[in-house]
Amino acid sequence: MLKLNEELLVIHSNLLHLGEAFIFCHELAHFLNGDLDDQSNFVSLGRDKIAAKYVEGKNHEIEYKADIKGYQILSTYMSAEFPGGSDELRMAPVVMLMDVLEAIGIRESYTHPSPKDRVINIAESCYGGEVAKFWKSSYSMFKK
Repeated sequence: MLKLNEELLVIHSNLLHLGEAFIFCHELAHFLNGDLDDQSNFVSLGRDKIAAKYVEGKNHEIEYKADIKGYQILSTYMSAEFPGGSDELRMAPVVMLMDVLEAIGIRESYTHPSPKDRVINIAESCYGGEVAKFWKSSYSMFKK
């Protein structure tokens, strides 16, 4: 167990809050990207087709696009609240969230890309190859 000093506790709390905010921004991005308007993303439920269920995972591209749009929303907020922050600082809450997902056993699936691939894709799309290369190499440092 670790007992963080007050300054580190505030930093950790902010990272946790911003990681949760990314999840909200990602889901909002599905709406903004029109994923919920595309009827081919739904399957009817029941004989009378009284409801429809959103079917994830037709391909990972939908998730990658929601990640990017969600990250852009979060990054805009972070830039306003924490001016002067670096690309790495703005990526930190998303990387922490994806690392936690990886640590609890979330891997690539039919519905979602792997957490590591999602980080690298956000970095590549929003900041270019050098930042993506940085995050990719950071993951390879810890391979078993």
